[in-house]
Amino acid sequence: MKPGQDNKPRLLALEVTRRCRFNCRHCRADASLAARVDELNADQWKRILDSIAAYEKCVIILTGGEPMEREDIHDLIRHGRDLGLRMVMATCGYAIDDESLSLLREAGVMALSFSLDGAQAGTHDAFRRTPGAFDTVVRAAQAARRAGMRFQINTTITRGNLDEIPAIAELARRLGAYCWNPFILVPTGRGEEMADELLEPRQYAELLADLLTLKSELPIELRVTCGPQYARLFHEAGGPRPEAGGGPHAASATPSGCMGGRGFGFISYRGDVQTCGFLDIAAGNVVDNGYDFAGVWEGSKFLNEIRELPAYKGHCGQCAYLKVCGGCRARAYAVTGDYLAGDPICWYEPRTKPKEVSSLKLEVSRDGPPLPTSNFTLQTSLTSFQKRLCNRLQEGMPLCAEPFAEIAKLLDSTEAQVLQQTRELQNSGIIRRFSAFLNHRALGMASTLVAAHVPEDQLDHVAAAVNALPGVSHNYLREHHYNLWFTLQAPSPDRIDEILSGLQGQFAIELRSLPVTQVFKLDVRFDLEDDDVLTHEVYDVPGMEPVPLRPEHRRVLDALQGGVEVISRPFDALLPGGSNPQGSLSLLAELKTLGVLRRIAAVLSYRQLGYTTNVLFAAEVPPESIAEAGQRLARFRAVSHCYARSTFEGWPYNLFAMLHARSQATIERTVHEFEATTEVRSHCLLPTTAELKKQPVQHKFL
Repeated sequence: MKPGQDNKPRLLALEVTRRCRFNCRHCRADASLAARVDELNADQWKRILDSIAAYEKCVIILTGGEPMEREDIHDLIRHGRDLGLRMVMATCGYAIDDESLSLLREAGVMALSFSLDGAQAGTHDAFRRTPGAFDTVVRAAQAARRAGMRFQINTTITRGNLDEIPAIAELARRLGAYCWNPFILVPTGRGEEMADELLEPRQYAELLADLLTLKSELPIELRVTCGPQYARLFHEAGGPRPEAGGGPHAASATPSGCMGGRGFGFISYRGDVQTCGFLDIAAGNVVDNGYDFAGVWEGSKFLNEIRELPAYKGHCGQCAYLKVCGGCRARAYAVTGDYLAGDPICWYEPRTKPKEVSSLKLEVSRDGPPLPTSNFTLQTSLTSFQKRLCNRLQEGMPLCAEPFAEIAKLLDSTEAQVLQQTRELQNSGIIRRFSAFLNHRALGMASTLVAAHVPEDQLDHVAAAVNALPGVSHNYLREHHYNLWFTLQAPSPDRIDEILSGLQGQFAIELRSLPVTQVFKLDVRFDLEDDDVLTHEVYDVPGMEPVPLRPEHRRVLDALQGGVEVISRPFDALLPGGSNPQGSLSLLAELKTLGVLRRIAAVLSYRQLGYTTNVLFAAEVPPESIAEAGQRLARFRAVSHCYARSTFEGWPYNLFAMLHARSQATIERTVHEFEATTEVRSHCLLPTTAELKKQPVQHKFL
């Protein structure tokens, strides 16, 4: 995109000082009360304002630090006002009272913004690391309301205040704000220390969906900053309603994506021109170039690179919504070191770039964002009997001649009804298959979980090669530096090493093997009747040692790999000719006693049942307490698999669990409850963004 009218700034933030009495955790400016000798003086700022006004009569946001720390702030405001610039101020509020508001209004301030990062004093004061900060900003907002000064409330959203978002929005309304403006955290400045507070993709997706709903309900304006994906959701929703007004901060009635370097710009306390305050890269210095703001804004190679959308990389570069959204360049730079990279907390990752935006159908729900490879209906409605039947079929079929008749007795039903309902569930896709759950370790197989870092442009080729491996049962894309995760079985650890070495050599990619050291749980079951209970009993854990098998054992196991039919006597045909059904049952019982056969049960399509939040949880716990921690984690309903695994340099996590739930809130509740009773030094949540392969490994028994 060439420089021109479309890129002229509508809003410019001027960092007139880095002095401030507060010590906020997230502060981009790392502000303090210490005087800085390199801050621009009043004359320099006036000349910058002259240069801006000659180029574009835009909104000027005086920011800091705390702008009120400048004794000449009123003089600067008057100068900008006289040039025809619309002057507004972002303030912490501690210097705002009836008298100071009168002086600001006289100088020409049109509106203010205050920051509230909690609905109560404890949250806000902790965030601002300043006792009394909450009461201070509330008093300032009340004074602004008395003075008839328009103001908005800004809120930096992190994991720490996510639960208070609706209450903060309501507080903004009660205080009399004309607009509530949530900011999505960008970990820069002091905010680098808060990198662990950055929202995960699914949290971010749920938040934006909630904000879109809240926008239609809140009687004041709602805008989102540093959350460009909100514009995409608004676009897809067709716009819930027009904005309630258009204050001096407003750039457009319709939410826009990232405006940095286009409609929005930032000038630092030293005169550096930037896309925004969070992307600390100078496009040029307006003082050094002789106060030619237009020359920097239009001529900067850096800014024009930011404006060149086709140059964007990763999922942003592939996305059909790039012009609508743009992704956050500052967050990409803070997390990856590349300002053209994909926005690291965006969950929407198309595998190919569609030709037209209108051809896409985006669904966002409280149950998490859609997976690119999924084509399912969420929250399929089941009858009470079907839920009971699914629960029973997941526990395992009785090893008897007529297992469905036995299940019918347990459910106070008839064999005919159980067979008919089971077939309906299978035909609708709720039941994916009936499978024999085998203990591959008892069969003498080695296995590992592999974490791979695959560049975006290689992902499709590498994923196809991994899926083609007969020993791979599961392969997922996840939100992390290690973005491809797959399980691999082979006859020996040496063979696993050979396979991984071949992949590394073929694609020159980084692979990390994480073999199991202890099993705590291996059981995918979903309680469709009592989903709210957080914990349950722990099922038997399969053994780790191989066991000897007779030829007839192998024949039965080979037959089981084809699945089990939904008929009255499904086990009769397991041996050749079906002439000895009792012999088949005896062999099945022996295999179960040996620990080879865990159960024969229904595998449900959990996504079709609404369990769309699929997360790998990796925790670092003290090695001496790994057994106790693993047993405790295994008790949670959301956990289907739980293992102790090996670690490697840079990856301290030794306890792993797969979590499935209908919402991110359940996942977070599970993690919170676990960490409340366990020493967890650190943890990592890796949401699934795509399911690339999921099928049992076919063993060679004959």
